[in-house]
Amino acid sequence: VLEHIVAPKTALAELYRVSASGCIHWHQVDLRWHRNMERYLDHLLVPAKEFNLERVRQNYENGCQWRQSEWCYFIEEAGFRNIKAEYQYLNQDSNYFEEFLPILGQSESAYRDWPENDLHINSVFYSFHK
Repeated sequence: VLEHIVAPKTALAELYRVSASGCIHWHQVDLRWHRNMERYLDHLLVPAKEFNLERVRQNYENGCQWRQSEWCYFIEEAGFRNIKAEYQYLNQDSNYFEEFLPILGQSESAYRDWPENDLHINSVFYSFHK
């Protein structure tokens, strides 16, 4: 459910605080746009402020815009170690991805210059230790 939280840095810091030393965590994070799994990256075209307002209106059910590298950073910043990420490519249509990249590149999105290999990952299974 991590993709549904409001503030990942705060939530992960709290998770670290309440975890016992030596604790191992496993989390599946779905990076797709939950409102349209077929067009799983279209939400990256929505300005962050507008997307976050929509998240509030949808009770955080529409997922998040953060990409897998950002999640790794959030997890590490919270203090967790031995972070392992198993990348998944769910329901991907290669035509969609190839059509989407030029649109993203011409947009005002914060993700317009994002590495393709990070954009291509749409689900991640993380394991990490305290």
